[in-house]
Amino acid sequence: MKGFLGFCTAVLATLAVLLAISAGCIGGPETVADHDLVVVKLAPDGATQWTRIIDTGEDDGAEDLVELPDGGFGIAARNGSDARGPARPRLVRLSPDGAVLWDRFVTDGFDIARVVVPAGDGGTAVLTGNGTVVRFDTAGQVRWSRSTGISEAQALRQLADGGYVAGGRVTYRTATNITPPPVPGASAVTITASTSAGGEGMATRLSADGVVLWERRYGESGLVGVLALAESPDRAGLLLAGDGTMPNASAGTPLLALPLDTAGTPGTVTQLGTVPLSDPVWIRSDPAGYRVLYQNTSLAARIAAPRGVVDATLDRDGRVLDRQPIDASIAVTWTADGGYFSVGIPSGGGEPGYGTATSDRTSVSALHARRLDSAGTPVWERALPTGLLSRVLKVVQTSDGGFAVLALRDTG
Repeated sequence: MKGFLGFCTAVLATLAVLLAISAGCIGGPETVADHDLVVVKLAPDGATQWTRIIDTGEDDGAEDLVELPDGGFGIAARNGSDARGPARPRLVRLSPDGAVLWDRFVTDGFDIARVVVPAGDGGTAVLTGNGTVVRFDTAGQVRWSRSTGISEAQALRQLADGGYVAGGRVTYRTATNITPPPVPGASAVTITASTSAGGEGMATRLSADGVVLWERRYGESGLVGVLALAESPDRAGLLLAGDGTMPNASAGTPLLALPLDTAGTPGTVTQLGTVPLSDPVWIRSDPAGYRVLYQNTSLAARIAAPRGVVDATLDRDGRVLDRQPIDASIAVTWTADGGYFSVGIPSGGGEPGYGTATSDRTSVSALHARRLDSAGTPVWERALPTGLLSRVLKVVQTSDGGFAVLALRDTG
């Protein structure tokens, strides 16, 4: 009986420690910052047209912003009790003047709304972090929902035929035995836990009504994850941009480009550069093939051209034709005239480089919007609204020639 009680005591003690860690009571701060979402609409010359603050009363976050055919916006959002706790995935729809038309939960459980894309009928499709694509109509009602089989989803694109391709990473898990220190007078207890043993890049193609057409994994091509994807200009294939195996003693990971045919069969992989682990990668089709914007961390490239963002032009087989460094933050997009638009925080002291987050609440405005021409030369620079923004998440050019900025406001 004594041995049994000791066993129970050890198990309960171990569970208490695990619960404390998961609750943030051990190894972390007792409080976390609260955030609101902010959308800023700019005119073509950078003047502020309107600002919308979205505050649900909880910690609000977002991953994506897209302009919709009616001139409004869709936001892949989330909210939870705090920034470190579980979140609920949300889809928020704004009117062209920034009014909130509706706000819907994407799924019933805890997850992240990762990407939102326009759908052909004026509705939207949302990809969640666990790989579920949910199709909404214009009123925010669910038309269908489909699992892609991707356990850590990152990218979604609507194709010319009305279907979709999702990309991300599928992980493998193995059983590991853990023996915590025993409680005095009790026997040691071994707990079997499931731990990640790695993963590989994966893409899934869906029809317009959500039927799975194919699923492919690309570990043999060197991809451990898919960060972004695009359809070729002739609709004859796709390009995946993903991360490869992390090199030793590096703060970044190789950025790989992998072309696919329409059936998902891979071609030859090309390394574009080295990127930070947590930064986004932007990709679009181009008459030559594709364009990819990424934050460069290659030491040799930074010495040669000390600007943080690279615009790489690729042919339709994913081979690099040109690389152009630009002085922008990774919150950047192409403009219709071949230039660039970015929002970021200047490095200061006349040095090149822009960041995407600030903790300075006293400056007039730490975040600046920048318009660059096709050569990367500044056209104009504007300070964004005073004191509102602590982190910029995404920027888009709008159909009226202006711009929209998705950001966070730190209220904690």
